[in-house]
Amino acid sequence: MVGLIPTELGLLTDMYFIQFNSNALSGTIPSELEFCTGLEYLSMGFNNFTGTFPDWIGSMSSLRTLFLSNNFIGGSLPATLSLATSLQTLAIDDNLLTGSIAPLNSLTNLMILYAEDNAFDMPISADTLENLESLEELDLSNNNFHGNIPSHFFQYVNLTVLDLHRNSFTGILPAIMEKNPTLNILALHLNEGLTGTIPTSIVHLEALTHLDLTLTSFSGSMPRFLGDLTNLKYLFLAGVDFDQGRIPLRFAKLTNLVDLSLKSTNRNQVIPTWFGDMNYMKLLDLDSNRLKGTIPTELGNMVSLAYLFLNRNTLTGTIPTELGRRVFTLDAMVLDHNEISGDATEVCRSFNYGIYLTTDCFNSTPVICPCCYECCDPKEPDCHSGDFFAYYDPIWETDFERDAYRFYDFNITD
Repeated sequence: MVGLIPTELGLLTDMYFIQFNSNALSGTIPSELEFCTGLEYLSMGFNNFTGTFPDWIGSMSSLRTLFLSNNFIGGSLPATLSLATSLQTLAIDDNLLTGSIAPLNSLTNLMILYAEDNAFDMPISADTLENLESLEELDLSNNNFHGNIPSHFFQYVNLTVLDLHRNSFTGILPAIMEKNPTLNILALHLNEGLTGTIPTSIVHLEALTHLDLTLTSFSGSMPRFLGDLTNLKYLFLAGVDFDQGRIPLRFAKLTNLVDLSLKSTNRNQVIPTWFGDMNYMKLLDLDSNRLKGTIPTELGNMVSLAYLFLNRNTLTGTIPTELGRRVFTLDAMVLDHNEISGDATEVCRSFNYGIYLTTDCFNSTPVICPCCYECCDPKEPDCHSGDFFAYYDPIWETDFERDAYRFYDFNITD
């Protein structure tokens, strides 16, 4: 459908369900809908609506679900929204909304709140959303919320998703005093103002499957205790300036890992052989560290591996032929800016010359690589120089599951 919603729709006063998702509707949402006093479900996401947030929503005492995602609705949330206390699901993500979310503090029945990808700009205080004890999914990502992350965000007993990434949060993470058996996803990446050490109490998030701290300013030793979060499938620590050290042995317990990114985390010593026990791992990113020694042949046991990033280290030796003989899922193997030598022809043949492979072909002991996408000279820092991160934005549209692998250079992209 295209065009405007007819105002006559408001004459259907007994209507309780309206859904106009994924059309090309435009204009403003007609205020005449407030006469549909029994309306329980209003869904108009993925259209081209403009104007401001409807101030009459507060008078809809029966409304339980409001989906306005992916439109062009701007302005601030009206104070009257605080009266819509029957709301259980509120999806206002991917709009042009600004200002404060204070009107939501009264919506104590809210279970789902998606407010990401707007232009909200406000300090988060100790009482922000404090009374929303029924929350199950909370996404405030990609706004300009600032201040400290309040401890009650970790105390909602039913919360499974907490996504606060790409904001301006500062300070230390609050201690998590009690065990939390429900939180699955914690995304805090791209909050450069988060500082201090990662609290040991994070292990109380025992159901955690997704932890992303990429490009935060945490410090100290890389926390060995993260290895006790054995339900983790996705662990992203890239760009965190930890103290120099080896990859923690306790991480060997994380046998459910699908993605692990330790890029630019000051790892040294050798690549552990226990990575060969990671049967589900698709992404291993150890780029830009100080790892030395050879590439373990045990990596050839990683039967699900698709993306291997070992570039910008001080690795020596040859490319293990086991990676070609046993790992049939590899799409990319990035090895440049090391001290690797030898002949990669057999690896190239194993993947029918279709793998994305980079290595050093012009050093003192060059790699022979007939299928390399890029052959680097270690003396040329601009060769394959993009500072790419294995980005994973958990979004409700894909049920918070990864739908594809995307790599972003945060130095040059939004």
